[in-house]
Amino acid sequence: MLRRLGPVAALLVLLAAPSLRAQTPAAPPATFEILAVTVEGAADDASGALARSISGLRPGQQVQLPWDPMFAEAVRNLYTRGGYSDIQVMVDEVAGTGVFLTIRVVEEPKLAEYEIVGLGAGDREDLRTRIPLLRGRAVRPADVERGRLAIETFLREKGFRQPTVAIARETDENGRLALTYTVERGERSVVTQVEFMGNEAFSDGTLRKQLKNTPERRWWRFWKRETFDEAG
Repeated sequence: MLRRLGPVAALLVLLAAPSLRAQTPAAPPATFEILAVTVEGAADDASGALARSISGLRPGQQVQLPWDPMFAEAVRNLYTRGGYSDIQVMVDEVAGTGVFLTIRVVEEPKLAEYEIVGLGAGDREDLRTRIPLLRGRAVRPADVERGRLAIETFLREKGFRQPTVAIARETDENGRLALTYTVERGERSVVTQVEFMGNEAFSDGTLRKQLKNTPERRWWRFWKRETFDEAG
């Protein structure tokens, strides 16, 4: 007749469990031959073949179960290659002295295109060299964020002190990602006057010459925008 353990009795059993395990020697790892390696989650056969090749796991290799350092190395190789947000090496089946393995991956989406809304054609062209996004390449969240920061930095260099950039994401029928950066430049900072306080060693004119990248606004330079440059 089976009886349920009360809370106290159950706790005593749990406390005793480590000592019971300590008295039972752990079974040594067993060696098996890899019979096949399957990739799940890849976008297509070519992507699956690439993931399998990068992992370094191949039929005929000897591995130890329940875990082999080669599994960790396979995960590390794939993460180093990039383009994956999650990777797992699973033992699907053990058949005699052989084992079937599955590599499960979650691929980052590839870039369909990106556009920048709110800037002129010249600015958009200049930003192409700063934004780390290429059509057809995997897009990581960090790459999307670096694109936003590149736009903000570009605008600050032009004197816009508080630009904002909103990001919209859309996925097409092929699972590719389309990005839209919508830019609000904000107000431009303009230098109207420069004053020096406590200056005794140099004349104001000498100091102004050092601010060649931050000149004051003058009526005879009406065609120039005297934007503020923090670097001077």
